[in-house]
Amino acid sequence: MTFTVFPQSGLAFLTTLGSKDCDWFQANKKQHDAEVAQPAKDFVDAMTDRLQEAGSPLLVGQPKTNGSISPINNDLRFNPDASPYKDHLLMKWWQGDNKKMAPTLNIRLSQSTVGFASGMVIADVDAWWTAVGEDSGAPLQKAIDKLAKAYDLDVAGQALKKVPKPWPDDHPRGDL
Repeated sequence: MTFTVFPQSGLAFLTTLGSKDCDWFQANKKQHDAEVAQPAKDFVDAMTDRLQEAGSPLLVGQPKTNGSISPINNDLRFNPDASPYKDHLLMKWWQGDNKKMAPTLNIRLSQSTVGFASGMVIADVDAWWTAVGEDSGAPLQKAIDKLAKAYDLDVAGQALKKVPKPWPDDHPRGDL
């Protein structure tokens, strides 16, 4: 099937799902599969093709849960007070064989919002700290500041309690 649009009923289902329990989900799983899961798979297929054609031929998209589509359930081990289910879809594309270490494009979709993020895992944290901490990191900060001024964006990642040594606590790029 070719992607055309996420049905409004599917997006509304997501909003409702965020406050429901497992029994409700099981009773309504057919609606989820038809109006949320299948359109998400179709979207991943269509976007993968378009992104590859637009200049990223090595980009990978897998139209399945735990591929490009995050599971709809929350992992309650990390937040036992959360709803068992998300009220949004999370989808991901990556470049290369190793999804966990590759540059990524992420889309978060709910009934009222669409969010985009990109990033990558930094395997050599010491090398990152050196690149950011030395004077050569200033252009990176300038580029981030320019983007932040032009767009509503956040730089997300692991927050540290202290700036790593040997840099001073008041380092101008201590937040990176």
